Amino acid sequence: MRGRRRSSEKSPKDAEANFGKASQPFVLQWTHVKTGALLGALLMAGIYVRQTYWVKHPDASVAQAQSQPSTIQQWTGGLPLAVANHFVQAQTQKERLKWVRNPEQMEDLMNEFYGNGPGAHEKVRSVVETGVTGTGTEAFEQFSVVMTDESTRTLCIVVNEGEAKVDFKSYARYGSASWDALLSGKKSQASEVRASVKSGNYYNLNFADENDWQCFIVTSPDLPDPIYFYMARSHAETDSLTQRAAMDPVEMTVAIRALGDSHRARQFEITRSIQGSWVTNEP
Repeated sequence: MRGRRRSSEKSPKDAEANFGKASQPFVLQWTHVKTGALLGALLMAGIYVRQTYWVKHPDASVAQAQSQPSTIQQWTGGLPLAVANHFVQAQTQKERLKWVRNPEQMEDLMNEFYGNGPGAHEKVRSVVETGVTGTGTEAFEQFSVVMTDESTRTLCIVVNEGEAKVDFKSYARYGSASWDALLSGKKSQASEVRASVKSGNYYNLNFADENDWQCFIVTSPDLPDPIYFYMARSHAETDSLTQRAAMDPVEMTVAIRALGDSHRARQFEITRSIQGSWVTNEP
């Protein structure tokens, strides 16, 4: 039935011994901040505090942003660029954990990612700053981490309470169930997945009625081909997501489930919209 369109494992010891080596970059591209340039660093931090304030408070005036506590009093950790560099250059898990948020909760995930997952073979070539954005309650700076095979990962440095920390879930594009498990039917649902979505028009099988469902075309570097998500038109966030994703794909973190055997057609229902980015307010 055709649808309608509207228009090699490693041992724990080996993993620890090689942890981070595959990701050691030999070039870091960005504005170079020299060691000891304290005045410049403080100036950057001052600008950064104001930038992140505007991300959280888009209607604030210049005077309100300038009235924020002084940088020297407020900033207690490394600047985002320094944190990004420390993170990608770390040689062991212990080193890398220093630079991530919620390190206790991320430790097992990082073990898997760098032991038998993508991080075991990825080699970082460069790190490029791409801008400041936020979730509405948290501000973060984004960096594009370019690998030697030209693939990329988005490294988000979350700024909160004067500290900058790596959001590892967004970097790993973490999902509570793997795409392979979902598409094979081994798992029927996932409490969180990260992907880019764009409004689509493919309606078929369990999602044939366009009056009941809004279609989204889903892409990810972890998927060889696009798949399809559907959100009930009765869902409170369907209209806003459809408008946001009308022209260009947007990064989303959502919960999904298969309806019956809909995984065979690469189709899943969005049961919950968690965040309009890969960085979430949830640990």
